[in-house]
Amino acid sequence: MHYIAGQLRHAAALTAFATPTANGYGRYRPYSFAPWRIGWSVDNRGSAIRVVGGPGDTGTHVENRLGEPCANPYLYMAADLAAGRDGMTRAVQPPPAETSDPYAGESRLLPRTLAEAVSALEESDFYRGEFGDRFVSYYVKMRRCEIARRQEAIRAAGAGGEGSAGGKAAAEDWEMREYFEFF
Repeated sequence: MHYIAGQLRHAAALTAFATPTANGYGRYRPYSFAPWRIGWSVDNRGSAIRVVGGPGDTGTHVENRLGEPCANPYLYMAADLAAGRDGMTRAVQPPPAETSDPYAGESRLLPRTLAEAVSALEESDFYRGEFGDRFVSYYVKMRRCEIARRQEAIRAAGAGGEGSAGGKAAAEDWEMREYFEFF
């Protein structure tokens, strides 16, 4: 339980490692079987942290559902393990498990964009202490450059804001060019 509490405590900043691409945030929406809020549940794929199994079941395990396939598995796992260890070290208790609709709960929302997640990481004294100030600052700078390139592509297309149909199309075009060959 302490491990889960640590994951929840650091979830906003952890998201920058688990979902490191701008287009990864498109799946964070209600009823998509991806998380929307920072909460946990037993066997509900809509929660950020999912516990599968139960007391006495040797197959019981904890799933952190923040990650996308483009995440660096080493950074994602290191961030997850560090958060869980912090919860265990501090003996933090998690809030009660979500027993109904995790999308309609009252727990904090996950970052909606890569920019929000990067800001949470930048402000995280915890991850700066775990991974080093220099590494976190460099990682934040890389992600901010990616965000700026995406925004510039949308502006250069003259497609309006990101919320417009043209802006969305320009963002999708940039994402295909940026990510397709790497992932």
